[in-house]
Amino acid sequence: MLMSLLFAVIITRALFKSAFPPRGKNIFSPFPAANWLERLPWGGQKPRRLGMIALFLLQALTLSSRADQFDDLRLYWQNNLISNGGSPSSIANTANSYWSSMNTNPTRACLWSDLPLGSVSANIVSTFQRLQAMALAWATPGSSLQGNASLAGAVASGLDWMTTNIYTTSATEYDNWFHWEISGPQALNNTEVLLYPALTGAQITNYCAAVDRFSPGGPGATYGWMTGANTSDKVLVVAIRGILGKNGDKLTSAQTSLSPVFLYVTSSDGFYTDGSFVFHSNIAYTGHYGLVLLGDIPKIVNLLQGSAWQITDPHLSNVYDWAINSFEPLIDNGVMMDMVRGRAVSWSYETEYGDGAGALSAMRQIAQFAPPATAAALTNFANSPRLAAGQFHFASMDRVVALRNGFGFGISMSSRRIANYESINSGNLHGWHQGDGMTYLYVGSADNQFNGDFWPTVDPCHLPGTTAGTNMLSNAYGEAKTTDQNWVGGAQVAGTYGVAGMSLHTYNTTLYGRKSWFMFDTEIVCLGAGIACSDSGSVHTTAENRRLGSPITSSFTLNGTAIAPTAGWSSNLPGATPSWCALSGTGGYYFPAGSTNLQAAFVANSGSWSQINSGDSTTAYTDNYLKIWFNHGLHPANASYAYVILPNLTASSVSNYALNPDIILLTNTPSVQAVKKPSLGVVAANFWTNGNSSADLITVSDKASVMTWDQTSNLLVGISDPTQTNNSSISVTLNRSASGLRSADAGVTVLQLSPQIIVSVNVGHSHGKSFQAAFSCTGPGIPIISGACPAGSYNVYARLAAGGGATTCTLSRVTGGGGYHQSNDDLAWHILHGKYRLGKLPFRFLARWRRKPRDGVVQWFHKYFAAQPTCHRHGGLQRELPDARSGLRPQHNSNRQQHCYLIPDSIRIQLSSPVY
Repeated sequence: MLMSLLFAVIITRALFKSAFPPRGKNIFSPFPAANWLERLPWGGQKPRRLGMIALFLLQALTLSSRADQFDDLRLYWQNNLISNGGSPSSIANTANSYWSSMNTNPTRACLWSDLPLGSVSANIVSTFQRLQAMALAWATPGSSLQGNASLAGAVASGLDWMTTNIYTTSATEYDNWFHWEISGPQALNNTEVLLYPALTGAQITNYCAAVDRFSPGGPGATYGWMTGANTSDKVLVVAIRGILGKNGDKLTSAQTSLSPVFLYVTSSDGFYTDGSFVFHSNIAYTGHYGLVLLGDIPKIVNLLQGSAWQITDPHLSNVYDWAINSFEPLIDNGVMMDMVRGRAVSWSYETEYGDGAGALSAMRQIAQFAPPATAAALTNFANSPRLAAGQFHFASMDRVVALRNGFGFGISMSSRRIANYESINSGNLHGWHQGDGMTYLYVGSADNQFNGDFWPTVDPCHLPGTTAGTNMLSNAYGEAKTTDQNWVGGAQVAGTYGVAGMSLHTYNTTLYGRKSWFMFDTEIVCLGAGIACSDSGSVHTTAENRRLGSPITSSFTLNGTAIAPTAGWSSNLPGATPSWCALSGTGGYYFPAGSTNLQAAFVANSGSWSQINSGDSTTAYTDNYLKIWFNHGLHPANASYAYVILPNLTASSVSNYALNPDIILLTNTPSVQAVKKPSLGVVAANFWTNGNSSADLITVSDKASVMTWDQTSNLLVGISDPTQTNNSSISVTLNRSASGLRSADAGVTVLQLSPQIIVSVNVGHSHGKSFQAAFSCTGPGIPIISGACPAGSYNVYARLAAGGGATTCTLSRVTGGGGYHQSNDDLAWHILHGKYRLGKLPFRFLARWRRKPRDGVVQWFHKYFAAQPTCHRHGGLQRELPDARSGLRPQHNSNRQQHCYLIPDSIRIQLSSPVY
């Protein structure tokens, strides 16, 4: 371009010689208006001839500079390839290895003996990639092979042979179209760019003609521009080919064909406004095909920036949102979560860390053309790749992420909309249950759980979080199948806490169930109900299947006893009392009483990558696992489970949690699954059936997922239609009074604030969105008794909500005893099932609020009439129950670790008129 500009300036100076100012003065300074025309060679003639000559010069200059833009673009791409190629020494070593093994026989049928050509199209790609690696060594400064004429001759000879015999202007695609239309020509183009100075014009013309045959609209192409990542890949192929052949029409075609990928979609392939990315019609694919698209776009934009083909589409700004909303939540400490990588999880050569690094690299490239604030945000994330704690729901691809301080948690589900897993091109052959509620726990920056040999060695019928049959299936069985269930999704509140649910029906089985996950601040509560199956083979729910490495370095504690983590150990966990276990470096697991089918074991599993991805490494690996599962047995009917994941907790912390769990399992049935965490003031429920349903303070009119967050003076709520089929409204009643509405999403209509909050939510075409509303709540409240629970270890709370007036509440058929738990405004009883002997007569408990005039402390006064309890683990009766607001703590029995008191068969709580 510089030579063209110089040439144009010389011609212009000759024509305008008398008009130029003397040497040393600015040639662009204005001439005196009076004699400017007279000083031109044509002596002040009318400007018609002047205009014609000026137009000629302008066209010549424009054509000349535009022609040179191709060279500038090629050099930019060459520098891009070199800068990302690695160290000069490693580049040279790789090239020497390929060069020394290259077949140079004139009668050769392939360039490398291990890459036979004629039936496996991937070998075409690998052949071009090896030639590219050799050309890279020739072009890289500092490489010992830079400028080596013999090496250049070998590479050119290889390109000539390939485009004459294999990848020709008359060839017909075989095997995989992708290799012919995308990955193959990309490597061919790159090789040309690197070797360009050593190639003749005829060679470049021949190579470009071969690429044209398999480009969109070419006679040998199976597909046109396609969608998503395939589009951006093809744009890149056509753009580089246009640069090499100095063909502006090709670049214009590439420029305009990129525009469709910037648009959000509402179905099938592409990015969704909720951050989801779907590809191959119904596969969650952010971490692979979405990543390819995110990587391609900045390459193309930065390549063409400043040229005549610069990307100017106004929707390019959507790419910034993709990086922030679609990718950042899925990257935990630099790791791209496996649950969005599709079949790539079965490839030994592509890892969570590698794909995470690819996303961060793309963000840095996007920052080069993004607005300053966005560029800074992307760069900051790339430098420290983990978001702050938050809740992220990707309803359009059935994925949920909970990021918390110290850990990350993901859920992979499937539905009528999203398929269970993908297995094509003989990859991911055992992914049968990856979409059946698999959970992914990441516990810190050093977590390597799903890298290494996890996928070739994990038991595919016992993936963490899943409820599945135990029969091994045939390779790729049921791949890319959607279910007949649409209740899959959940709700989040204020982007902080979340609940998710999945109506399970495994492909081609009679296995059904309801699965829910409640994601609070330090724990995840997992519930299952209505599990039924009439097929052969047992049904298991896997609470954990944690890879431990070999040898095992973690310690393991079960119910207070240290267990040597040795393969072959197994145990049935007791069900009469709660159980817990802790694994160092991971955290703990709490199991409420009543689970008589709970088992744990240390197992050693072996496998190879080739078993799950044909053609991959055949090396056998063996790894150790901690497996914890509920054995629902043969033909379960209405089976259930409950467990709590406690990431990063030590054994002593898990032990303390088991003695005083910080959650209440409100209900776990096929109709409603609900959990409460009083210390947060959070209640969450999944309502699975039509019609009115209730849990704690929440009542709904239809299927819904709801989460509330009581902040004393504020009540926040998140509401969704996980079915994504309700085209009308859901009515939600909250048994709490509000003084006003602080905020509400469009679609939320407040029907009533007092004595209960009632809202109507128009969920039509909301695609599973969580609608948010916030209410102001002040003053005293009506007591809410969190009631009937099944036998076992559970909690019952009386919560003072905002409201007014004296209220009487009755809690019937409650037996057992327990200890007071103080948290916020809650008056709590932890009920421990059994082991208590009660008096024969019903017991009446009268409680009265009274303010002490001296210090203003509100206290709870009470009186007991009961028989002495007999209880394991607990002492005598607790004598005082102060209000949580008072800051006073219950008295402990002197010889026991935990306080307790008797709760008789029937309790009546009577509150006087409000005192504050």
